[in-house]
Amino acid sequence: MDRQTVYPGQIPLETDLLNTNKNMMVALGFLAQDILGINTLVSGLACTPNSPAALNVLVAPGRIYSVQNMDATAYSSLAADLVHSLIKQGISLDTTTLACAAPGTVGYSVNYLIQAAFSEVDANPVALPYYNASNPAQPYSGPNNSGTAQNTTRKDTIVLTAKAGVAAATGSQTTPSADAGNVGLWVVTVAYGQTQIIAGN
Repeated sequence: MDRQTVYPGQIPLETDLLNTNKNMMVALGFLAQDILGINTLVSGLACTPNSPAALNVLVAPGRIYSVQNMDATAYSSLAADLVHSLIKQGISLDTTTLACAAPGTVGYSVNYLIQAAFSEVDANPVALPYYNASNPAQPYSGPNNSGTAQNTTRKDTIVLTAKAGVAAATGSQTTPSADAGNVGLWVVTVAYGQTQIIAGN
């Protein structure tokens, strides 16, 4: 694993911190790949009925492990890296509620595929303080004192969706396949006239 080297009295650069973060991501990503392989895996993300009962399901917190580009877009002043790939971990810390509506035709049912996809987004924009050479006691707000907010976190998360199949006569309905970049987790079946989802669905 690479480590950044800095020296006493050195003027710190943003790349020192950025590369420290990146080096840790690379080390953990390839460790995960050595242990888990390159197939997409999930942990947690249990699916249960809503409480109180309704036409919703709850997907518990969990993780997804998926091969991704090193950096699909620039990471602050570090350039994007679309050449190298590694395992990344997306984390969902909170329970997600997904709606699963009943079909509108008597005698019909519909299957919902609960699917998950890795997502990497830049988030938490803040107008950051910048050094003001002409008056160090009064920092600039944003680059060039523009007041522009800049993202402060690159978040690796999970996008959870309920993909509806085609409603059909009960017993003949089929489950849709997962969308590109997604992995199927659970199937929830909802029948005409149903007003709540139970564990048996």
